[in-house]
Amino acid sequence: MKTTMYYFSGTGNSLAFARGLKEHIVDCELIPIARMWNNENTKPAAEKVGFVFPLYFFGLPKIIEDFFNKIDLSHSTYLFCIATSGGKAPIPDCIPNKINKILKKKNKLLNVYFRVQMPGNYIKEYDIRPMKTNRQKLNNSQSMLIPISKLINANENKIDKASFPFLAGIVNTFWQNHVLKSDNKFYADHHCIACGTCQKICPVKNIVVTTTKPVWNHHCQECLACIHFCPHKAIQSGKKTIKRKRYHHPEVTLTDMLEQSQLPPTRHQI
Repeated sequence: MKTTMYYFSGTGNSLAFARGLKEHIVDCELIPIARMWNNENTKPAAEKVGFVFPLYFFGLPKIIEDFFNKIDLSHSTYLFCIATSGGKAPIPDCIPNKINKILKKKNKLLNVYFRVQMPGNYIKEYDIRPMKTNRQKLNNSQSMLIPISKLINANENKIDKASFPFLAGIVNTFWQNHVLKSDNKFYADHHCIACGTCQKICPVKNIVVTTTKPVWNHHCQECLACIHFCPHKAIQSGKKTIKRKRYHHPEVTLTDMLEQSQLPPTRHQI
């Protein structure tokens, strides 16, 4: 049975896990959501369809919820989702509830959902953890690849229990309603050389680099790729991030991230 797996990633955690999972799933292709999230014609032909993305504010990134609402899953019979997240369990989580609410309108239900702990990267609120701590989290996440892939290959059902889904849903919906302008405090400091990396890596084309500085256009998804992948650490959010470390998954390169942000085809039907 053919599998199509879509992914969205800001600092490479979800991309790395999706790539690892792909290696263990029979006849699986990997497609970046950022290329087609605005496309009205996304209709996977595969019977088995998966989604890998980060948990944002206890739930779905806005880009993922938009994609779920638009995608045509009429040919699909088995659906799975993996959410990568920082923090320690139990984490409030409304993802299974939100996804199934959308899927019910399409006469579908989620078969598999797992939340995988990865290094946190939300430096607007905290600094990056030491490499030793992050390496342990990455190793632990790798240990989940085979158990999850076995469930998917066998078409089995398993939904990770979500903690405090009602509260998480309120928080996530509030955040989604305001996220587009979450770039209000973003700026490039004196280290910026207008190299254009931030513009190229932004998955929703929210950044335009002028002759001197990048400009954010207020349709942000708060993935923080621009901050973490700036080669000069020149992009800040207010004053909190100035002295904080940057992070991206050690096995994900800038080139890997740029691939998810390529312009979409005029029509996508797989």
